[in-house]
Amino acid sequence: MDDGNVKIEFKRAVLKLEVLPHVIDGEALKLRIKVNKDQVDRTVNPPSIITKNAETNVILYDGQTTVIGGLNSASDGRADSGVPGLRNLPFLGVFFRGEQTATEMEDVLIFITPHILKQRIGAPGSKAKDQP
Repeated sequence: MDDGNVKIEFKRAVLKLEVLPHVIDGEALKLRIKVNKDQVDRTVNPPSIITKNAETNVILYDGQTTVIGGLNSASDGRADSGVPGLRNLPFLGVFFRGEQTATEMEDVLIFITPHILKQRIGAPGSKAKDQP
């Protein structure tokens, strides 16, 4: 808020993955992995964005897989319905009203399988000589 005026700013909710690889002895990789997951929070007005972060360092061999998890969320919903006027009657109202509840769970799993690219023979900058 700025001097009693409400300022609304629109932002994108994104899932962002950053990986910084380092090759170790030509057969293993050290990966610095950062994940940001934005999610819209509609329980407040105006809606806001909730950001979850995960950051790790991992050492993998060429072709080995790692999994990043923990970017989960859960939400509960409830809705009442019924015949207006009749659903509020004592004792009989139970026959004229309904209630629905729903639980939604989401878990994001990110699988990363790095591969070390081998340098081609005869490629510019390669140490091997061209073969006929």
